[in-house]
Amino acid sequence: MNRLQQMLSEFYQLAQPVPEFMSHLRWHRFDLATLPSEIGIFGVALCRRFEWPDGSAGFEFSLHGVPCAVIEAICYRQDVGLIEPYTADLVAWPVNDPHSFATALGPCDGAELLGPLAAVKRGGQPLHMFQSPFAWMQNNCGGSVLLKPGAEFWLHKAGGPFVAEDFRHAIKLRELLGGKHQILVPSNSTRTTERRAA
Repeated sequence: MNRLQQMLSEFYQLAQPVPEFMSHLRWHRFDLATLPSEIGIFGVALCRRFEWPDGSAGFEFSLHGVPCAVIEAICYRQDVGLIEPYTADLVAWPVNDPHSFATALGPCDGAELLGPLAAVKRGGQPLHMFQSPFAWMQNNCGGSVLLKPGAEFWLHKAGGPFVAEDFRHAIKLRELLGGKHQILVPSNSTRTTERRAA
C-alpha cells in the first residue's frame, strides 16, 4: 500500500461530522450540498505539518496534531475517450489558519494543481487563480490553485490570461510565469471588472 492509499484509508475513517467539522462549516458558511465534486471528500482531522526536502509543506494524520480541514485533490485521466476523475493527493490546512496549506504527497508526486479542468476547459476565458484551497472553495471551486513547485508548467500549457486575487498575487504570478502571460487583477471598487496588472 503506497502513502496515498494509506492516508486515504485513514482519512475515510476520520472524515466524520465531528464538532470541529460542523463548526468549520458554519463559521465559513460552507454548504457541502453545493460544493462541486472537485474537492472529493471534505472533513476535519488531526494533522501534523512538516517540510519536504524542497521546503514545501507536507502533512500526516497524527493524534498529536491540530484540527485541520482536509480535501481530496481530484485529477483526471482520459481512457477510451472518457474523462475519469481520481484522487491524486490530499490537501490540508489548520482550521484556524486557512491560508496555510500542505499536501500529503511530496513535490514530485501527487497533484500540482487544484481545478485542472478549469485550466483547460474555459473556452478562452481568463482563468481565476487563488492563493489557497480555502479561497478556491469559497469561490465554488471556480478556477485553480497552485499546490507545489513546478505547477506553473500546467499554467504555461493552459495559457493565459489569468486573474489574480490581488495586486501582490499578480506580481507573484508574473514572476512565476516569467512575464509570458497576461495577468489581470479584480478592480478594488466593484470586484466585477478587471484591469491589467502585468
